[in-house]
Amino acid sequence: MPPLPATPPQTTTGGTLSDAWPERKRSVPTGCAALDLLLSGGLEKGVVTEIVGGAGCGKTTLGIMLAASCILNTDESSGGGGFAAFIDTEGGLSIERTSQVLKSRGVAESRIPIFLKRILVRRAHDFAEQGETLRKLAHESPRIRISAIIVDSVTSNYRIERTSENFSDLNRELAAQLRILSTIAIRRDIPVIVTNQEYLDFKTKAPANVAGDVLKYIPKTIIRLSRSSGILQFPRPGLRTASIIKHRFLPEGTSLRLLLSDEGFVSSPLSLMMVKKKKTTR
Repeated sequence: MPPLPATPPQTTTGGTLSDAWPERKRSVPTGCAALDLLLSGGLEKGVVTEIVGGAGCGKTTLGIMLAASCILNTDESSGGGGFAAFIDTEGGLSIERTSQVLKSRGVAESRIPIFLKRILVRRAHDFAEQGETLRKLAHESPRIRISAIIVDSVTSNYRIERTSENFSDLNRELAAQLRILSTIAIRRDIPVIVTNQEYLDFKTKAPANVAGDVLKYIPKTIIRLSRSSGILQFPRPGLRTASIIKHRFLPEGTSLRLLLSDEGFVSSPLSLMMVKKKKTTR
């Protein structure tokens, strides 16, 4: 066997594994200390992250928090200094909630409109328009510095338009849209969030995701948000559980409780202590 070369040959299609480990942050913080600790720094760059949960669990809010983190970060070497692209398919994006999140990060009210201009909003009223929007975004992203992409939700138009006749065609198109997002995430080295609805499967009596089989492979991280009970199982408004369903290097099934407030997700001293304890006992 010939000896290994001292310096690996350069190729146009790749390199060594160490080339993919630059000295820069590999994740973007969400702004919630406990959630960032659970995710080892935040939402990973270069991959698609799926946020799944029922209505009102905070999926849109988590997307807004990612957008805020990116537009407030002026350090280009760590993925900041650009725009956040928010593809809104359900009309859930709120100026008021976005302003509340920005204000909680220390942005003066007089400067909030300046930062709102750094969130590029695209509306997609049907599944075809959604696909067209994402394909245009793939061509826009090299020209406009986009630091994050949020699609909220990636399956709402799909769910509304799906029938037994077009089921296969819509599945292929949804997979194509996810591949576009994955390619953008890899080439631009940015985090991409897609939100997805969860529903109760009447046959299995268990929670299920819309288009679960289609979204099984391309998202490398899946986080489930669910409503949570307080002490003695009494419901507490705003209490949520965030669970890791899938991750490239973090253990599946790890979870913590968070509080959904006007400022976004906030962590309590107890949730921070619980996450630190879990990490030290692994």
